[in-house]
Amino acid sequence: MRSSWGQGYRAPPNRARYCERVRKKDKRLTVLVKNTLVEKFQRRLKSETQITALEVLVINEQEEFIIEKDRYKALCEQVLSSVSLTGQLEFSLLFVDEDEMAKLNELHMGHEGPTDVLAFPIDEQLIAEPEGAGFWNRLKLRNQSSFPDQKFLLGDVVVCPSVANRNAAENAESYSGHNGNLMSELDLLVVHGVLHVLGMDHANPAEEKEMQSAERVHLRSFSHRSV
Repeated sequence: MRSSWGQGYRAPPNRARYCERVRKKDKRLTVLVKNTLVEKFQRRLKSETQITALEVLVINEQEEFIIEKDRYKALCEQVLSSVSLTGQLEFSLLFVDEDEMAKLNELHMGHEGPTDVLAFPIDEQLIAEPEGAGFWNRLKLRNQSSFPDQKFLLGDVVVCPSVANRNAAENAESYSGHNGNLMSELDLLVVHGVLHVLGMDHANPAEEKEMQSAERVHLRSFSHRSV
């Protein structure tokens, strides 16, 4: 549980450079394993002929809480569509139980116990080209011109609904529309995680203010859409 607003959300310090997802044919997440960057690209840069520009996968691996997968797919798409991204991209949002989250938290953060959200951006594939002040830059895929038909992994966000449920009440009114319930807390965690994948952080007060502002913009917009 975080001690105050803006803490406890940090993306893994290694930015998941050695994180590789292994899937069955039905695209359900089975394991997270470490791998080298070269091996990762060999596995993930695969040619496909008919794919959308942005594919968002929502995978529920826990059974304690009902997850509205369509809701969170739409929320991810909203945040990801707020910046200019080029290429064929894949993004995954995973909901896991406390045991699985504790394993990931120890492996990638070096912390014991489960946390509420972890973000795994694939930084090596992205180049930021500032077009004015603030974070909202244009993001381009490195080597995209060399691999026009390849699908690139944009990143993963992993959320633990059980931890989120415990934190929900204390975060009531953390943004306009947060009702202190699980859905409001999951909305916040999903937006926060996606923003980490896009490159935002809160390592200093200026970054934290900018990230929180972006969170509120997306959450307010999404709440109006989903009414």
